[in-house]
Amino acid sequence: MTPAELHARNEMDQEILYYTREMQSRAPVTAESITGFLTGARRRKVSARETQDRIDYLVSAGYLVAIKEWQGGEFTHYRITAAGMDLLDGAIPPRGWAPK
Repeated sequence: MTPAELHARNEMDQEILYYTREMQSRAPVTAESITGFLTGARRRKVSARETQDRIDYLVSAGYLVAIKEWQGGEFTHYRITAAGMDLLDGAIPPRGWAPK
């Protein structure tokens, strides 16, 4: 992966975390709403699959938590964790960061 691609991926992760942080108190944050935000408000050309891949990474890294409920079918929504908030606030370094 090129440095430009890595930078774009990191920006997308940050936008997902910011959106989740701001919207989770107002409505359930779903993969569809995140994709809509990225393609509409942020004008990113991303597919639903790409967005879901990044969400899955953020969940496995401990920055988001997936909450599954039953509402006439399985319904998954996301909330940001304390680690995700700390990452956005700059209180902890990103994964893989090492001093030079």
